[in-house]
Amino acid sequence: MPKLLSKAVKEQLELEKFSDLQHKEIEKLTIDNHKLKQELKEIKALLKKKTENIDGASDEESICIHQLQLLREKSDFEALTLEECRKTETYVKILLSVRNKKDVSLDVPDDVSTADLMNSIFNADK
Repeated sequence: MPKLLSKAVKEQLELEKFSDLQHKEIEKLTIDNHKLKQELKEIKALLKKKTENIDGASDEESICIHQLQLLREKSDFEALTLEECRKTETYVKILLSVRNKKDVSLDVPDDVSTADLMNSIFNADK
């Protein structure tokens, strides 16, 4: 009987030790989880701030803006290479091209015939 009691006490102590370790692990993971959630919140806020001016932009415009932002950030710390300068120039040209296409709008009523449109185009030069 004392052996059974001794064995039961050992098992109880082992279970308590295991329970304490589990509790400490849960506390650690809870703290880590809280930190990661906070970091995610900060990253989302930063991303939103970085992309505020991209809302409503076409894919080409968004890509150009994003790549230009990356190049600008890099240029804050070091000089851009010749290749990066060429990329910057290309992105700027594409961005201006895309934006100029957006600005050009034809306000043509639906009831105007093709012949009238052609006449107005050719007569506009005179």
